[in-house]
Amino acid sequence: QHCAALALVGQGRYREAATRLDMLARAKDVPDTHFRATVFDQAGNAWMLAGDGARAIASLSSALALTGGDADTFADLARAHAMRKEWREVDLDMDAALQLAPGRADLLVLRASARRALGRLKEAWADIEQALKRSPNDGDALVERGLLRKQIGDIGGAKRDFQAAIKASPSGATAAAARENLDALND
Repeated sequence: QHCAALALVGQGRYREAATRLDMLARAKDVPDTHFRATVFDQAGNAWMLAGDGARAIASLSSALALTGGDADTFADLARAHAMRKEWREVDLDMDAALQLAPGRADLLVLRASARRALGRLKEAWADIEQALKRSPNDGDALVERGLLRKQIGDIGGAKRDFQAAIKASPSGATAAAARENLDALND
């Protein structure tokens, strides 16, 4: 059942996969708590791919209830909250993730994004600077710093960060975000 549900994810049938994964994780005949938590986490990610943040939050919260805490699951939960623009919850989830995995650059970038959305720019700036100290060529961190600079009116600095992000990550979602933001500044 698990393999079949994961195959549905591979086929892009995310809602169906998420439903099956949730059912499997809730099944009474699955006693292994670690496996159930993993399946809930997979269900949460499938719900996010299906565009359903509320169900993703429910599945990921179930995973955390079984494990007591995992940095990657907290990060997934933060992403689900971000889908719903629940920035305070994203910030709290990232605080929890960073307590379990201090200084991880990807987690700092996500928390910086939430803090920027909350208008807590000093804290967002501190997070992004710490992330870039740990990973100077992190495209996502450069995009986030560019967004922060844009928000405070440093358009030249924002452009440089978006260009650096494209150089660091020439393809994929990071490059697309950097190009989109750079184009918006050039209009």
